[in-house]
Amino acid sequence: EAFSSCDNLTSIYCYAENVPETGSNAFDYCPSDMVIYVPSQSLDAYKAASPWNEYTIMAMGEIANHWNPDGSLFANNMSVIGLIQINGVNQNSTSLEIGAFCGEEVRGSQFVQYIPALDKYLVFLTIHGEGSEEISFKLYDHFTEEELDLRSPEAITFAVNGTLGSVTNPYILNFSNMVEITAVVSPSEAGYVTGAGIYAIHDIV
Repeated sequence: EAFSSCDNLTSIYCYAENVPETGSNAFDYCPSDMVIYVPSQSLDAYKAASPWNEYTIMAMGEIANHWNPDGSLFANNMSVIGLIQINGVNQNSTSLEIGAFCGEEVRGSQFVQYIPALDKYLVFLTIHGEGSEEISFKLYDHFTEEELDLRSPEAITFAVNGTLGSVTNPYILNFSNMVEITAVVSPSEAGYVTGAGIYAIHDIV
């Protein structure tokens, strides 16, 4: 009865690759137009399982992108086959979308995808551009529906028809949490204290 009588529920994101066992009344009185989003590799299994298949089931890759670049504005592209990390930890979630930016202009956007043959979660990102522009990155989580407040990986330089990474050796896109450090001076001690500010985890200060 996990969602029984949730009559205002419009969508459910289920990240389990194996269909969870539920009672027949798990979704009783939920709206008939509710959408259940599941991992793309498990779509057929959910569609075959009751009571899940009483509702519209969509693969998470079918969720609308948060960022929508217009590739028609640019003559050239480059590709990044990447592995997303946060604080050095691989991110195994298809709810994540990475955006590529030149300044504040979005130049590319793609969801993380699970590759069963490699047992890896990778992103296949096309970036649009012109010449040697600096490209930075942002991360959006469709599960929490928010842009994550993280420090971007090191910017890359746009290269016409260039490729960064491969499926066997993906380019690491490591985002970092920010922490604030406050320096407090003891009036009884002489000298100077420096280093207050906002840093990413693993920064050396």
